[in-house]
Amino acid sequence: MKKTFWALLLIILIIVSCKSISDIAFKIDEDNCISCGECVNVCRHNAIVYDGDKPVIIQSKCVGCGECVSVCPKSAIK
Repeated sequence: MKKTFWALLLIILIIVSCKSISDIAFKIDEDNCISCGECVNVCRHNAIVYDGDKPVIIQSKCVGCGECVSVCPKSAIK
């Protein structure tokens, strides 16, 4: 009984943790973006790529670390 309780609790915690991580969604404001590429260069997860001449965030790869936000000279990533 105790093992079942703790196993169920662990599963619930994992689900809740994954949900909160996936809720983090950065977006690039195309009006402010100057396509300098700093965000593309700093992303260790390859979650930011160029689509034509503008960078885009691949949400499925983004872990929400915020490194791109910290290097953007125009604060175009929110």
